Amino acid sequence: MPSAICEHQLNWERHIVIEACINRSGNTAPPKVIQACTKSLDRKILQGNERFFLFANRAAAYFAQGDKQHALGDYNEAVKSAPRNADLYYNRGVFYAAQSDDDAALRDFDTVIGINSKLVRKLLRCGANEATCPCVSTTTKVP
Repeated sequence: MPSAICEHQLNWERHIVIEACINRSGNTAPPKVIQACTKSLDRKILQGNERFFLFANRAAAYFAQGDKQHALGDYNEAVKSAPRNADLYYNRGVFYAAQSDDDAALRDFDTVIGINSKLVRKLLRCGANEATCPCVSTTTKVP
């Protein structure tokens, strides 16, 4: 019986750490998200390409803190872990656009469209309303 209790406790701990990394409510401060995602990655709570969202969430937290180097590294790891996930390219494209790296941003946005053409609407909304998506400059238009 103690083994079952330990297993339950371990599963609960994993759940808490992953939830802090995911930050569904958006109320967790970036340093806490980074810490939770790092702990999840270090403990190998998830394996293989399931780890992409840990990298993606940590990248967003680094980006929110202004840590561009770590943000880009994690966006790249997320894309490497799940290369057919259009949202990852979109998020990295937003990052590149915020750095005024228009060529890299457009490459990622083109990849988004290649993976899932339905996301064109998301990109168009972004371009039409820069206030809700400062990632796309007013001079950049999606073809």
